[in-house]
Amino acid sequence: LGKSILSKLLEVFFLEMKFKKLVTKVLSGNTAALSIYKKFNFRETGKSDFKDGEEVILLQLDRDSWMKANTSAKRAP
Repeated sequence: LGKSILSKLLEVFFLEMKFKKLVTKVLSGNTAALSIYKKFNFRETGKSDFKDGEEVILLQLDRDSWMKANTSAKRAP
């Protein structure tokens, strides 16, 4: 379910709303979220300390990378 929701959200963000990139933060212990984001070609852009020794991982996905990876996406002008 999470993958299908993220897939639709990315389609809306990049094709309908014309976002150029998306940035998110994920706690390093949230391996499920990290796995899904990486499957959608989000790349790690940095890390920062959080609390109790846990890190926050910064992830980013730009529209061009998403379009190249997503062959089913409709080409937007």
